[in-house]
Amino acid sequence: ACMLATCVPGVTELGYFTQRNEVVQAATKKLSGKCGKKAKWEYNTKTKTLTISGTGAMYDYSNKAILEEEEVEYAKFPGWDSISSGIEKVVIGNGITKIGSYAFEEDHIGTVKIGKKVKTIGYGAFKNSTVTKVECGDALVEIGASAFFDCTLLTEITLGNKVKTIGGQAFEYCSSLKAVKSGENVVTINRYAFNGCSSLEKAELGKKVKTIETGAFSECGIQEVDFGENME
Repeated sequence: ACMLATCVPGVTELGYFTQRNEVVQAATKKLSGKCGKKAKWEYNTKTKTLTISGTGAMYDYSNKAILEEEEVEYAKFPGWDSISSGIEKVVIGNGITKIGSYAFEEDHIGTVKIGKKVKTIGYGAFKNSTVTKVECGDALVEIGASAFFDCTLLTEITLGNKVKTIGGQAFEYCSSLKAVKSGENVVTINRYAFNGCSSLEKAELGKKVKTIETGAFSECGIQEVDFGENME
């Protein structure tokens, strides 16, 4: 087995590292690939824009915390992972319905424009990334738990009027976020959703908000809150 390993050029490590090397090689050739059953990604080196196009849901990916564990051979990471440091803008096409879990975790990205049909932002989708501004489409219903966790450069996010749920820790430690407007259909703001948003000064909550769970706005610089009539 040892002799065989030494005879195979380029194969020096297993699991994630082998996969990452393959991604680097593929990326240098075409800078595109699949990211869902009917979805694909493409990176424009001139505009530094990553575009997700096609239809349906994106794949769910692995949490990069898995790298701290011993078994990583089954980890699944997006094809643009190796070039994420060059991305300045992400555009999610109008045919995409879900942004996959951990899809942009720890990526060096700037602005994000989310398409008109995206209903769900998956768990940890932008966790620990350098996203600065997010423009959500009107179809968005759910922002998953930890979706923007520790995005310390995020200053602005526009929530569509169909958003019903802001997941637990969704914006936790987004220390540059200054204001939030929840939209007209938010019902629940889950635990620690905005915990540690030290720059947050104002929260405008829609008329349908019924529940603000434990620690949702703890450790914030918040000075003003507008409650809707349905608050329980």
